[in-house]
Amino acid sequence: MKALLIFLLTLPFLHAKETPATYETVTGISYYDEAALKDADDYQKSQCKLDVYHPVGEKGFATVIWFHGGGLSGGQRDFPKMKEQGIALVPVSYRLAPPGKVPDFIEDAAAATVWTLKHIAEYILKAGGKK
Repeated sequence: MKALLIFLLTLPFLHAKETPATYETVTGISYYDEAALKDADDYQKSQCKLDVYHPVGEKGFATVIWFHGGGLSGGQRDFPKMKEQGIALVPVSYRLAPPGKVPDFIEDAAAATVWTLKHIAEYILKAGGKK
């Protein structure tokens, strides 16, 4: 399997849709806040980003946080082949070795997960979705 870890944050309500959902993508979002990045190096600032792809105007769908594969030394943030399935996708970039080292990878995964838990509803609401 290509992903290191997938989190399902919400369970979808299974229902037939009369019209297909529309989707919005927001890219290049830093998942560390300004205080955390104050002492960060340029590599962490540029690498620790995520994207949000979600249905607009829908509710009751799952959110998948996608950490790309690559053995912690390669790879890049990308969308899994799960688009237009009625779910939100949050692909994540994280520090790779080298120059990243343990526990950078774990800290990045935790920070991206916390960011998603705190902020996914805001992006859905900005795009016209219903909480």
